[in-house]
Amino acid sequence: MATDDRQINEILGFCLQIDIRAEETYRQFATLAQSKDLAELSEFWNDMADDEKSHIVFWEKVIALAHQGVIPMLFDNPTKTIEELKETCIKVEALMERVAGKPSQGTQFILAYRLEFYLLHPAFETFFHFMESVFAESNPEADYEEHIRRFLQMFEKYGETTPELELLGELLIRLWDRNKSLAKQSHQDQLTELLNRRGFFNSIVPLLHHAQRRQLTLGVLLLDIDNFKLINDRCGHLTGDQVLVEVAHRIKSQVRASDLTARYGGEEFVVFLFDLGQTHLQEIAEKIRLAVAADPISEQTVTISVGATCGPINGNIELEFQTLLNYADACLYEAKSLGKNRTVLKVAEEHEFARRDQNVT
Repeated sequence: MATDDRQINEILGFCLQIDIRAEETYRQFATLAQSKDLAELSEFWNDMADDEKSHIVFWEKVIALAHQGVIPMLFDNPTKTIEELKETCIKVEALMERVAGKPSQGTQFILAYRLEFYLLHPAFETFFHFMESVFAESNPEADYEEHIRRFLQMFEKYGETTPELELLGELLIRLWDRNKSLAKQSHQDQLTELLNRRGFFNSIVPLLHHAQRRQLTLGVLLLDIDNFKLINDRCGHLTGDQVLVEVAHRIKSQVRASDLTARYGGEEFVVFLFDLGQTHLQEIAEKIRLAVAADPISEQTVTISVGATCGPINGNIELEFQTLLNYADACLYEAKSLGKNRTVLKVAEEHEFARRDQNVT
């Protein structure tokens, strides 16, 4: 198993372990609240445990995908993430000893607070965001804020609250919001709200595996705004930003929901398209080009040049996709050389893929 795959599986294993312990803890607390006057509290702890059980199902799905090698490395420093989660698991195991000792009602909430704090490690939200953006997978992110708010409401009602603990409760909400924001920023271009380059390459990994298994033909478009520097120089960067945002919108409006669109860098965009041939790819590229040029943007006439290619993924996924990108880049260069505001499409030849695989061996 490659190092990246091993580390991803190790990180996922820690996330699963923490959620398993959280479910066990909340089931135990529900058992301790069996008297009639605590029926509401018992129901609450069971609801919390059910939430964690759904999280466990989520982790099992992600781990299954990771074992197939389709989860990319999502962390800048996986070694540090592993060490942090390993230390967290040690703390959770120590906490479980106190759970087994039938803690008081007030102590239960303190222990639960610590668990919820551990569950806000950024690794959790990183996977939540990735699965939602790539697989449209239902995941804990959608309901997690309500999960935390419900916990804080019951904490206030049944726990031994103090101003300091109330402040810590607010910290949970802020940590959750911060983690969501950071996960989004790491994969999304803030200006255009498209995927950024990193988000694009992370997102296509499972899609490439899927295309390889299904023997689908893939399309790649590289699109570059013509004379963008002149627009910036003549009209200023604010107008340049407005052009980028509107071009991104017009590109996105012409492709399918299943296609990936990203800001590749500067004034360049990339589109990854599933299961389509040369003729269809040419049509889509021209639709995008004409849509961009159809109306002025911020009183500027804006055009784009498009480099397009298509082909299968049969061998080494990363290298063969890089071949497609190289073809598209060469086509884009040719479109610029021929006068801009045009599409150039060439099909990636089988011998190019074979040559790359030979270079690997």
